[in-house]
Amino acid sequence: MTDRRHLVVAVLFAVTIAGCGPDAPEPDASRAVAAKFLEEIRAGKGADAWQSTTAEFKSASGKESFLRDVGADKSLKAAVSFVSQQSVRVQGQDRPELLFRTPNGTEIRIVLGLEAGVWKVDRWTHH
Repeated sequence: MTDRRHLVVAVLFAVTIAGCGPDAPEPDASRAVAAKFLEEIRAGKGADAWQSTTAEFKSASGKESFLRDVGADKSLKAAVSFVSQQSVRVQGQDRPELLFRTPNGTEIRIVLGLEAGVWKVDRWTHH
């Protein structure tokens, strides 16, 4: 019986560990994900940027609408500077939120979300 109890405890421990959400990516990794998304938009590769977003992002903003909006917004064609990063709580999960700024003062906030083990752009605002 003792061996069986140890096995049950080990299995429960493994299930508990697996059930824990993954840690947020390192700040440099978060910045790289968000910066790549913005660079693809700036370079006119909106379809590539679209691929780096979560399913939730995609359902909130249709692809054609997204491509039209990023193509028409001239402020997104400028190089951006990283300003800051903080952790925000979204749907019970801690997620990185990154702030970028264009030379004309447009602020771009990007929140990353984890999808299938990969950090992707989940939400963004720019104004």
